[in-house]
Amino acid sequence: MRHAALLILVTLGLAGCVSFSSSNPNPPPPNAVIVPAR
Repeated sequence: MRHAALLILVTLGLAGCVSFSSSNPNPPPPNAVIVPAR
């Protein structure tokens, strides 16, 4: 259960980074999105 939830959160985070980077020419580093999630 926990592993599945973590995988979902990571997948959504990566998808958000990709969609955000595609709309923004200068996206923030992935760490800025992953660290606050903890």
